[in-house]
Amino acid sequence: EIEALLREGRCLPSHLLEQHKSTRSMLLAESSQMPGMFAIAHSMLGDSGRIQTAQSGSQVLEMLGKQAFDLVILPPQLPDISGQDLLRQIQAAYPGLPGYIVTA
Repeated sequence: EIEALLREGRCLPSHLLEQHKSTRSMLLAESSQMPGMFAIAHSMLGDSGRIQTAQSGSQVLEMLGKQAFDLVILPPQLPDISGQDLLRQIQAAYPGLPGYIVTA
């Protein structure tokens, strides 16, 4: 179900986000158009997780190349790329890595 939603570029229902509460390492791409993304990420991980942030699509890809993450959260738009285009690149390079686009 998750794969189909992501392929279609649709939002992920909140009940599916709950499945990732046990995730320990998250890469969060922040956008000035989506304030509060860190709070969303923290609520998903709880106190047991580690959240690292990126400010652009190129920074996301750079960070993914340097360390492993359990989950990637993206906004619909970053300064240098759309969330959808970035998610496609991530899925091609890291097929087993879950990634979601979170909208308001």
